[in-house]
Amino acid sequence: MVALQSTIGTCAAGQCTPIQAEHVRDVRRAVNAVRVLAGLPPAWPDNAPLTGRIQAAHLAEIRDALNQARGVLGAPLLVFSQTAGFNQFIRASSMLELRNGVR
Repeated sequence: MVALQSTIGTCAAGQCTPIQAEHVRDVRRAVNAVRVLAGLPPAWPDNAPLTGRIQAAHLAEIRDALNQARGVLGAPLLVFSQTAGFNQFIRASSMLELRNGVR
C-alpha cells in the first residue's frame, strides 16, 4: 500500500484541512447506500472507522466500490482527476468527486 499525506487541500499555500476518519467513514457509508440500491452487498459491512494514515488503497477501494455500483445501475463510471501516488497530498477534489459520485 502506498501512503498518502492525510490532508485535503493545497498545502503549498498553507491551506490544508486534515482528513479525519469520519470523512472517509461518511463517504464509505454513502457508497454502501449506492451499492445496496444496485443490489450489491455493502463494501464495508461493519463500517469500522479507519485508524492510522489515510492510504492510497483506501481511496482506490472506495472508487472501485462506487464504480461497480454505478455500472450495475447503468450510470456512467467516474473518471477521477487524481491518481493516488506515494507521498502525495489528497486533494479536496478527490473527496468531492467521491461525494458527487454518490448523488
